[in-house]
Amino acid sequence: MQPSKKALAFLRWFCREDYLEELEGDLTEVFKKEYESAPHKSKWKFGWSVKSISGQSL
Repeated sequence: MQPSKKALAFLRWFCREDYLEELEGDLTEVFKKEYESAPHKSKWKFGWSVKSISGQSL
């Protein structure tokens, strides 16, 4: 039960250090909750969330 490694790697590369811990923690927490009911969908949504964040200037 892990989020996409590629999405996490991109988030860690893209995001400023002072925001990274909080964003990664929040996204991972939501992923774990959603994984219980829909594993495939939760991985897709995690990747989409990371993509959405990258559109904002952090």
